[in-house]
Amino acid sequence: MLAYRALAVVGLVAACAAGCASPAGSQKAIEAAQNVQNDINRGERVPRNATPEMAQQVMGREPDGVEHRGDLEVQYYKIRGSAQGETLRLAFRGGTLFSKDIIQTGEGQ
Repeated sequence: MLAYRALAVVGLVAACAAGCASPAGSQKAIEAAQNVQNDINRGERVPRNATPEMAQQVMGREPDGVEHRGDLEVQYYKIRGSAQGETLRLAFRGGTLFSKDIIQTGEGQ
């Protein structure tokens, strides 16, 4: 499911890249598509038994947001270059990853 959504996002950005009139606009769209793909690939490489620290290491940066509710920790990583503000959400219970998905935040970049 994560890969399917990634393809949809990349397709949307690629369509924008094909429709840009200026070379500078095309380059920006290509860079955005590459950023999206890089973040999606990193998110897919986070193993199912990851700790929050392991996830940060795989993602290569601190999360953009963190929520704590008892033994539940949710990390949010904005997908850089996303057209509609897609965000990778990683949920940990008892220090172990149990859920990861992409959500829409509506904060396009």
